[in-house]
Amino acid sequence: AERLEAGDLAHRVVVGGEDDLWSVAGAFNQAIAGFERSRELELERTRLENEMELARQIQARLLPAGPPSIAGFEIAGFYDPARQIGGDYFDHIDLGPGRVLLVIADVSGKGVPAALLMSGFRASLMSQDLSARDPVALAGPLNEFLVKSVEMGKFVTAFLAFVDAGAGTIDFVNAGH
Repeated sequence: AERLEAGDLAHRVVVGGEDDLWSVAGAFNQAIAGFERSRELELERTRLENEMELARQIQARLLPAGPPSIAGFEIAGFYDPARQIGGDYFDHIDLGPGRVLLVIADVSGKGVPAALLMSGFRASLMSQDLSARDPVALAGPLNEFLVKSVEMGKFVTAFLAFVDAGAGTIDFVNAGH
């Protein structure tokens, strides 16, 4: 009991017989083993919570910090995942004076797998030449990346729109599945 009180959950009482006192000692050992498993589970839960919080922070940094300022347009976005992290994505990428690429994407599934797929989609998007301002030409390489990168049954639906305030145009494509 003193060893348990000191926090030594690895200690076990050596059972030296079969009377009631030794039965109590055996039950004591079982109780300590249960406490030890509970502590291990609590440590694992804490580790997973810390990792999920880190993943949430990383995902938050992948989303835009604030909307761009474009004369004649009001652009805003808000993200609130169903779980601590998720696979939905939006962005507004500044392409220079009066031009912006708007992105709204929904990744199949929820949680960590969807967040990883979203991160890959965003990385592929950011690696593209966005100066062409052709949403169809942008959607093609993104689709190729996804086909090569995800398992059957997983997908991303995306809306890509190039806004040009100077020309007064919005060119967009809705793609996915």
